[in-house]
Amino acid sequence: ATGMGAGIVVVYGYFGVCSLLLIVSGFFDLFDGMVARATGVASNAGEVLDAAVDRYTEYFLFGGLVLHYQGIPAMQLLTLLALAGSSMVTYSSAKAEIYSVTVKSALMRRHERTTFMVMGTGFASWSIAFVEQGRTTPFGYPAMVAIAVIAVLANVAAVRRLRTVAAGADS
Repeated sequence: ATGMGAGIVVVYGYFGVCSLLLIVSGFFDLFDGMVARATGVASNAGEVLDAAVDRYTEYFLFGGLVLHYQGIPAMQLLTLLALAGSSMVTYSSAKAEIYSVTVKSALMRRHERTTFMVMGTGFASWSIAFVEQGRTTPFGYPAMVAIAVIAVLANVAAVRRLRTVAAGADS
């Protein structure tokens, strides 16, 4: 819920709050599986739920950014490319598992994407306070950079991973 809240607050330009909510969400995500295993309640259904919540968190975040950047089509497109790349990295991992294909560690897995967004939104709050003073709708320049990095690197990583999976699936 905190990760989804990050997507909601960023719509209104609360980049610092977004960053904090992403950190809290990441903290809970880091420990939920360990707690489930330690208490003996871990299950396949729980893993499916955890993965689904992770995807929804990303969709809410990028969706919130698309809404925030209304009137800036280039940023909306870049944000959608970041979302597509993120989804395709995850998709390629699922396909690799299905076909038992080993894929080398890839760039832009979920924890790396989250780290970029935590840093981008966190620094954006400073940028807004000290560089973008007086703007009606803050851009959050560091967040824009983080989105651009994810858009490029996630799509490159996804294409590489999918090529490896496709080649290994038929062998």
